Amino acid sequence: MRLGIAIVAIVAICGSLVYASHRGKRRDLNGRYREVNERYFGGQLPRAILHYRDDLPDDEMAAITKQGDGNYLIYVRPDADLDYVLGHEACHIITFDEQAQHGERWEACMRRFAHKRRTF
Repeated sequence: MRLGIAIVAIVAICGSLVYASHRGKRRDLNGRYREVNERYFGGQLPRAILHYRDDLPDDEMAAITKQGDGNYLIYVRPDADLDYVLGHEACHIITFDEQAQHGERWEACMRRFAHKRRTF
């Protein structure tokens, strides 16, 4: 009986540690967006709320929607290269109202972002 309780306690403790570690790695996504905004876009981007999402399609690293209040909601896969993906999504924010998803203005934004990223 004691052995069973000890095993359950150990499993619960290990599960809590794994959860805390996993949560800690994900905690600063909104802070990273603010850093990318300041570093690469001069703080000019509108407010965005970011969340990790494990169930995005395999060919998508992030998904973005514009909310009714003008803010953006961005879902990011946990295994994404955050600097690149957040820059990519920032260029979508800048060109959100364009017809083409990856049009000329978006491509120009990505070139500027890539250039700035190399120089930092």
